[in-house]
Amino acid sequence: MNEMNDLDGIRAKGVKALLGINILLAVSAVSVAVFLGKEIVGVGAAAVVFLAIGAWALRGGYETQHRIAATVAGAGQVTLILAAFAGHPWQLDAHMIFFAYIPMTAAMLCPTSIIVAALVAVVHHLGLSFVMPALVFPSADLSENILRSLFHGAVIAVETAALFYGVRRNVSRMADLNAEQDRLSEVMEILEREKALVEAKEEASSMVVEQLRVGLAKVEANNLADDITETFPPEYEALRLSFNASMSSLRETVTDVTFVTDQIGVDASQLAEASANVAISTEKQANALSQVTASVEVIADGMKSAVDKAEEMQRRFDNTRQVTTSGTAVVRQAVDTMDEIEQSSSQIDHVVALIEDIAFQTNLLALNAGVEAARAGEAGAGFAIVASEVRALAHRSAEAAQNINKLISQSNEHVVVGVSLVRQVGDALETILSEVNEVSGSIYEMANISGQQAASIEDIRGSMQTLGAETQGNAARTEEASASTASLDSSVERLVESLRDFVVVSQDPRDASTERANLQVA
Repeated sequence: MNEMNDLDGIRAKGVKALLGINILLAVSAVSVAVFLGKEIVGVGAAAVVFLAIGAWALRGGYETQHRIAATVAGAGQVTLILAAFAGHPWQLDAHMIFFAYIPMTAAMLCPTSIIVAALVAVVHHLGLSFVMPALVFPSADLSENILRSLFHGAVIAVETAALFYGVRRNVSRMADLNAEQDRLSEVMEILEREKALVEAKEEASSMVVEQLRVGLAKVEANNLADDITETFPPEYEALRLSFNASMSSLRETVTDVTFVTDQIGVDASQLAEASANVAISTEKQANALSQVTASVEVIADGMKSAVDKAEEMQRRFDNTRQVTTSGTAVVRQAVDTMDEIEQSSSQIDHVVALIEDIAFQTNLLALNAGVEAARAGEAGAGFAIVASEVRALAHRSAEAAQNINKLISQSNEHVVVGVSLVRQVGDALETILSEVNEVSGSIYEMANISGQQAASIEDIRGSMQTLGAETQGNAARTEEASASTASLDSSVERLVESLRDFVVVSQDPRDASTERANLQVA
């Protein structure tokens, strides 16, 4: 706890200060008595008594009774000074010492001591005013002395009240400060304990880190044989066990890797030899496949040429069939046209017959018209001429109709002959078309079969080419595998050389000649 905030310590120092003031006042009282020629023995004896009381208070400590004793001892010395000034003009001025002494008691921060000092002054003034007024005031008038005592008492009361309030407030603040200081002290103690724990943990952590550093340095030096044997603090013991377990696992791993590396080296050698043999065999297969592929390509080219010719023949037969089909269609159209002509001829016969009938009727009408014109005489002469012309026209129409009928008869005969010939040509074309269709179907089937065979041979050629390319690729990959195998063999050798640097067997410190256990790799 800070000494400046220690209330008891301050009070103890106040007691010491009052003892010093007590001594100073005692010397002053004796000096005044000597200087004024007063009774020195009485003053000196009383001063010694008050000094003894002050010494007891200082020796006793800073309790309330000790502070009160120190206060009374000092106040007693002030009364001795006033008694020494009895009859002197400064006797009234000496009362100022009381007013100066009472604030001095505030040095002990004790409100009770202030009140005691004030009470001593009041009792001294009032008591001696009745018993021995000459020791207090120079006047012998009782009423005047009482009034002075009351006046001094009032001043002392005001002074005491102010001092009491101030000291009481300071004591309260000191108590609060002391309580806060106590709390701070507790906090500091807790912090000190925490600091001690942290330092202990740091020390333990430093030890753990150092052990791990040493262990990892050994690992860095390829020494896997040594574990951490020094026991760690309980909270770090699991870390040590984990480190040792990791080292053990790493040792086993290195041993296993060494064994596997040995096997890989043997297998790599065998694989390199097998790869070389496979490369030679693959190269031979590639050459054989190249020859077979060349032969298949020749056959495929021949089949392709045959298929092309068959397709050309198929196209020609298709053209022939189309021409024949077109001719047949034309013949059929000609036959149909002949039939239509024959039908038209029949209709023309009806027309011609109708014309002849019209001509006959016209002729009859012309005859009747002539008869009527003859009956009319000269008035019908013009009409007779017209009737004659109409009769002549009817005669010519009848002759023309007869000629047309003859021509139509001849045309019908020719049409019948033409229709017969055209039908014969159509039948011949139908027969030719049927034969052409059969031949075209056969040629189409041949072309289709040849195309399928050519496609099959083309597929075979593609497969052979693919197989040849794959074989060439396999040969190249086999060579790459051989190179990779050689590289793997070299890498395995380097790995073996690296693994030989690891120490996986702990050395016996009692045997200085124990050699470093290297990994044996075949």
